[in-house]
Amino acid sequence: MIAEERKLHFSYEESEKLTDIERTADANLTKLRKQLATPLYNVVLQNFYKVKPIIEAHKLYQVLDSMPKGALHHIHTTASPHVEEYIKLTYDPVVAYNEREGLFKVLLGKEQLDGYIRCVEVRNFWKDAHLYDDHLRKQILLTEMETEKLESHDVWTKFQPKFARVGDLCKYVKFFKQLLKSTLLACA
Repeated sequence: MIAEERKLHFSYEESEKLTDIERTADANLTKLRKQLATPLYNVVLQNFYKVKPIIEAHKLYQVLDSMPKGALHHIHTTASPHVEEYIKLTYDPVVAYNEREGLFKVLLGKEQLDGYIRCVEVRNFWKDAHLYDDHLRKQILLTEMETEKLESHDVWTKFQPKFARVGDLCKYVKFFKQLLKSTLLACA
């Protein structure tokens, strides 16, 4: 099972291409990170607002913050693609969706999982394929109405399930490359 998962994950087919200087930098950053995340205490698992001053005072934050892009900038491969890119993926026969769990999965070959039905098959039961696409859009997108009157930190509780919903699709090499490409092209 683990071997099969590794075949699907994009990073497993990549080999290390770091220079000696990059390896040294990585080792130094890893050493600093381990100061913030020990087996006994991990700042990442704590309340953000309580540990924010600790993080900002730490050498790791100072190093990352001094870099051209800073430590606060990042991209989520699951959240950055346009919803239409995900809808396109659901036309690939390997994509299945579980209405009960609200999750997409990549099912290769004749693989089946309880509760998951391939999206291309489900479309056959809808009066119009576009109506099913609209249904999936509503499952993927976080609407303004869902976040209305919420504090910014509370929005995450609504966003996280949407984030997780498409997570498995992003682990599949073919889809990861498509999603990353579409995201980068949208930035151009």
